[in-house]
Amino acid sequence: MKKKNEGKKLNIVRLIIVFAIFAYVLISLINLFLDPVNKVNIVQGKISDEQSVEGYIIREETVLNTNNVSDIILSKPEESKVAKGQVVGTYTSKNNDSTRKKIEELDVKIQSALQEQTDLYSSDTKKIETEIEQLLQDINNSNEMQKINQKYTEIHTLLEKKAKLSGELSSSGSYINELISQRNAYEKELNESTDYIKSTSSGIVSIRVDGLENVLRTTELDNITYEMLEEYNLRTDEIVAIDTKKIKIVDNYYCYLVTNIENNKYNEKIEEGKNIKVRFNIGNSETINATIVKVKENENSKTVFLKISKNVEDLILYRKISFDIIWWEYEGLKVPNASLVIEGQNTYITKLKNNAEYKVLVKVLKQNNDYAIIDNLNEEDMKKLGITEQQLGGEISIYDEIKVQ
Repeated sequence: MKKKNEGKKLNIVRLIIVFAIFAYVLISLINLFLDPVNKVNIVQGKISDEQSVEGYIIREETVLNTNNVSDIILSKPEESKVAKGQVVGTYTSKNNDSTRKKIEELDVKIQSALQEQTDLYSSDTKKIETEIEQLLQDINNSNEMQKINQKYTEIHTLLEKKAKLSGELSSSGSYINELISQRNAYEKELNESTDYIKSTSSGIVSIRVDGLENVLRTTELDNITYEMLEEYNLRTDEIVAIDTKKIKIVDNYYCYLVTNIENNKYNEKIEEGKNIKVRFNIGNSETINATIVKVKENENSKTVFLKISKNVEDLILYRKISFDIIWWEYEGLKVPNASLVIEGQNTYITKLKNNAEYKVLVKVLKQNNDYAIIDNLNEEDMKKLGITEQQLGGEISIYDEIKVQ
């Protein structure tokens, strides 16, 4: 009887334990449903403090002298690099379309007359014909006016040479020579009315001229104010229009960006000689180095002059752009600010492992509005805080799962 009672008591204890476990699991599930744990993984990442601004481009650029009457024919593609003294374009002082047409018509007549001379089969004439065909093919494959003009000159020389051979071998050679003489006269007339534009310095060719080239110069930084720049009413990120009658050379080694920053939290970061980074919203989106070379104090703001020496070519089409100033960047173990718990002078994160939570003491190396770069405390950190290793609560590492508040 005694053993039977003891068995009943043991079963009751077992039922109580099972019921308690079931209740605990049920309550945990309910709590998880009502208040689910937000969690993320620690990652190796980068954070920064950035500010979006607008600014004007100040560069060294020279508008080349032309007659400003006829359209310019570029000898080099726009935005290509040229050396000092190189021909970059041509223009004519009067309308030469009719003269060019007459030259083309004479070329056709000369070539037809030569082809009709079936009695000419010398190796010299065959060689000349092959060379002319090759030059014509080169002209079709080229888009540089200087090279095209050079090829046409070579063709004319070969035609003259072939005509002389025709005169020696055929009675019709005199007719061909007469055509060539007419062509020479027209070509002389054309050359006398054509001017070649040469670069006065090395740089980038551009025909996007806005009239500010001689005003917004790199030598005029002391005289440039942001109020003055605003008076030009330029649109941000608008491409400068093409001027068919003007051509300029742009220094591609450096330029300046002038922006205005209202008095705010960034003011303490603005100082001459400071190296920062910028990112354009046009062209190449990579971050590039910039240096604050001049700061002008205003009543409620500062006008900042930034010098850049990379990706200057990306800005040639513009006068005013939007860009980001990156005041600082930092890389390390990246976590959301919402995962940090601050208690007095200590900062913790809640590490999740094997369905358990561990409160781990960490240090914040850098922080912006959304994220922080953190690390484990070292011996010196613990000494300053007056704590022991046992009080850290463990360590953190990349890919650890942590709780977000």
